[in-house]
Amino acid sequence: MDKNSQTCIQDYYLELKNKIAQIVEESEQNEKKKHEQKIQQEEFFNIIDKIYFDNLQSSTDGFFSGKFCFLIARKYKQNYFFGENYIGKLVITNQFIPETIISYLEDLSNFGKCFTCLRLQIPKKYLVIINLIMNFIELKDVNVDVIDISDKKKNILPKFVFKSHKARNLSHVDFDVMDAMVNVDLIEECEFSLTQIYELPDHFFFKFKLIKRLFIVSFFLSYEPSYFKDFENLEELKLYSIFLTEISKETLAPLEKIERLTISDTKLEKIHDGAFENMKSLKILDLSQNKIKQITSSTFSGLNNLIALDLSWNPIEKLSKDAFDHLKNLQNN
Repeated sequence: MDKNSQTCIQDYYLELKNKIAQIVEESEQNEKKKHEQKIQQEEFFNIIDKIYFDNLQSSTDGFFSGKFCFLIARKYKQNYFFGENYIGKLVITNQFIPETIISYLEDLSNFGKCFTCLRLQIPKKYLVIINLIMNFIELKDVNVDVIDISDKKKNILPKFVFKSHKARNLSHVDFDVMDAMVNVDLIEECEFSLTQIYELPDHFFFKFKLIKRLFIVSFFLSYEPSYFKDFENLEELKLYSIFLTEISKETLAPLEKIERLTISDTKLEKIHDGAFENMKSLKILDLSQNKIKQITSSTFSGLNNLIALDLSWNPIEKLSKDAFDHLKNLQNN
């Protein structure tokens, strides 16, 4: 490693330790809390020194090879995100995280534990890595002050939550940055909040093709069957507030193997007769909060295994008297 790289690493970790020391020095906690902060500071310093030493010994080209750490500082006394931790959370990763991303993570964390990008203009190129790191942090107990996500093999993420309140276009390649930190194939559930997205490109969900459960909320996105053609193991799909005014057999073609389907608050008005005919595995169907006005005797034909159906908050005007007769396993209607 050349001298410039060594200096860069040394300066970064010295500045990080100074930041932590300043937080402790300026703390207005009582003596007991001050003592706890000193202990936490010492723990942080020991971790930083170990990573700093490992970085210097690395023969790999580039800065911060192997492990990298940064602090998400606590800025407000009353903040559930940090629990009893009054300095902040020390995050250890297997890659360099730019100061810009650290700053956004700090702002998000100090807004509260409920992760939202609503008040921040986060550039698209940072969205995925920021969401990913926040997911890992929120997996831990709030009182955990060291978040070690440096070992990809140990980074098991059952559910990935992605929230984008400002970006207007995204691509499946934007999620490739996840590969360095987590085995995406082991993720079982995804939640996407795509507030400003109007349409999705082909194969947008390809990286998550093995998930079992998918939840999407978007105020402007129009439903397209092609969005769901890549999924291999999908068992449950929840769609909220997307634009979908009518459904037919063709609309639901990629979803024929799923067991639980929610289409809610989508302005759905019309269900073609036989639309669900090929959905033999469907057990739970939620069509609440839509604009459905008519249910015929063939609306739910083919749903022989359906056990739960929710049609609440629909302005139904015409309901065939035998609309539910063939739903022999239905437990509520």
